[in-house]
Amino acid sequence: MKKILVVDNDKKFLKFMEYILLEAGHRVVTADDGLSALDVLKSYTPDIVFVDIIMPNIDGKQLCKIIRGMQKLKDVYLFILSAISAEEKMSASDLGVHTCIAKGPFNEMRQNILDVLDQTDQPAPRVLSEEVIGIKSIYPRRITTELLGVKKHFEMILETMSDAILEINSSGRIVYANRMALSLSNRSMEELLGSYWVELFSGVAHQRIVERMRTTDGVLKTAAEDEPLHLNAHWVKLNILPINQDGTNKIVILNDVTEQMMKEAALRESKDLYQRLFENTGAATVTFGDDLMVTKCNEEFAKLSGYLKEDIEGKMKLSDFVHPADLNIMKDGYRKRGQGEKAPAVYEFRWIGKDRKTRYMLNRIAVFSDTSERISSLIDITDRIEAEKDRKQLEVKLWQAQKMQAVGTLAGGIAHDFNNILAGIIGYTELADLHLDNGSKAKECLRQVLNASERAKGLVKQILTFSRQSKQKQVPVPISPIIKEALKLLRASLSTNIEIREDIARNLGLVETDPTQIHQVLMNLCSNATHAMQAKGGILEIKLSRTEIDATFAKQSEIRPGPYVCLAVSDKGHGILPEMLERIFDPYYTTKEDGEGTGLGLAVVYEIVKKCNGSIIVESEIEKGSTFYVYFPIVGNEKDEIIKNETGRYWQRETGASWI
Repeated sequence: MKKILVVDNDKKFLKFMEYILLEAGHRVVTADDGLSALDVLKSYTPDIVFVDIIMPNIDGKQLCKIIRGMQKLKDVYLFILSAISAEEKMSASDLGVHTCIAKGPFNEMRQNILDVLDQTDQPAPRVLSEEVIGIKSIYPRRITTELLGVKKHFEMILETMSDAILEINSSGRIVYANRMALSLSNRSMEELLGSYWVELFSGVAHQRIVERMRTTDGVLKTAAEDEPLHLNAHWVKLNILPINQDGTNKIVILNDVTEQMMKEAALRESKDLYQRLFENTGAATVTFGDDLMVTKCNEEFAKLSGYLKEDIEGKMKLSDFVHPADLNIMKDGYRKRGQGEKAPAVYEFRWIGKDRKTRYMLNRIAVFSDTSERISSLIDITDRIEAEKDRKQLEVKLWQAQKMQAVGTLAGGIAHDFNNILAGIIGYTELADLHLDNGSKAKECLRQVLNASERAKGLVKQILTFSRQSKQKQVPVPISPIIKEALKLLRASLSTNIEIREDIARNLGLVETDPTQIHQVLMNLCSNATHAMQAKGGILEIKLSRTEIDATFAKQSEIRPGPYVCLAVSDKGHGILPEMLERIFDPYYTTKEDGEGTGLGLAVVYEIVKKCNGSIIVESEIEKGSTFYVYFPIVGNEKDEIIKNETGRYWQRETGASWI
């Protein structure tokens, strides 16, 4: 008899497991989530543990890591029971388990479970099987794949955030912690998960948090602690956000303000130690009168301004270093203080030094009671301001990612339905073809219908690949006929004020790629080019040629030297600003207005080219146009013979037929 622990949030499945395991003569204990399982393991030492992957309150992957970190469970048999094995790749060695079992038909799954139990009677290696047992009986679900992608996306965002993020359940225990939370708490994931979050703090900080929890009457609302709390060697600001309607579960955000606290402490201390610290403080310090003329400054101020002290004192005004747009705010504050009115003693403004670069300063003003002279201490907060801008940009990207996820889901659904329609078109066309004599005009027309249907099928496959994030096979293909066929489709969609000029060379060699993706590269590049010329029109030039990449150019482009096919797409549009050139391949960066595009076109082109081990280079001049050079490595030579790809259709260079 084995002692077995089963962890799964599906109560019906737990009953199923209890039934088959008790029937087999084993002792069974169950838990409906990862946190409950940790509580069970405090007093119960099983021989075998079955764990589900997707669970609330600590998921299966985290639970497996924690179990493997427990000394008393280092030799326990650990198995994954997964309902998502068809959608997410499972590796027993990566998860630290003996094997993974797919949740499928009950009879087959029951037998699979009993089979692995039989293997636990004898000593076995850490990994019994890398293959997911029972995977052949289940099929991937598109919506599950998409949801797993969203989950992974959010996990990546949370893990890279500079704030510590904790998820707290209704009993106040930690069920999720990101990397920064582990750093601030100085604890491992095994130590942190399952612990009570208020116990992270001690002394006064602990009392303040307990009081905060008490004032919420058991139902936590959005709350924040403006006064920093001490956590280990850090000072943090606390924000608490409910994540469900009843407010029992919540997110705790800890912002490390240690550096800011240290700066503020230095400023407070400078009031009492002015004479001794004036030349030694880390702040840029300056004294001035009612006319803003600088009477004295320290070396830090001189360094910040870019001038020598002797060129500043008595010769320059503080206003000489203030951005014109912020000057009125500064002067208004000085005027109010001179008239005895209240004015902010601490504020931010934009600073311009000798180098004419704009920086952000935190300015603290103090007034001497026995004189009209004032003292100003400046701290450079440019890094903090830029960090806040980056955070806002991250929020915009997150919103854009959610929007594109919805678009991908919709596109995948439409493409799936359209694929079903195409199946009927192709099927009935092939049936009709069987009843016609060879050489007849109708038979040739039906062959063209089949060719067009196969092209549509390839495009549908491309949409499904985008929405499911699956991989496509790459095969050696001649690129010239693909480009020519894409240009035929392009001509029909162009406005009359745009002229196409093409120079497509033949016999260039074979490129290892997916033909549909080459279509996508050309269409996206031409779409951007025509958008740049839509107002005034112009010439769209497409050139395909063979070139040799030398070692110097290859190093700059991060590719290998050798023969390449070069696709050049040129327009006579408005061009690209220099500051935009470095960002045009960013996934969510776009200069188009709402409704004109998603901002993903060039990002898709970039990814396709990189998958082909190629490179893309942009040359642009304002009001003269832009040229995109795309380099694909040549993997073989074309021959006067039929080349077959994975779809079963053929292309033959001498006959002039299209690639299908």
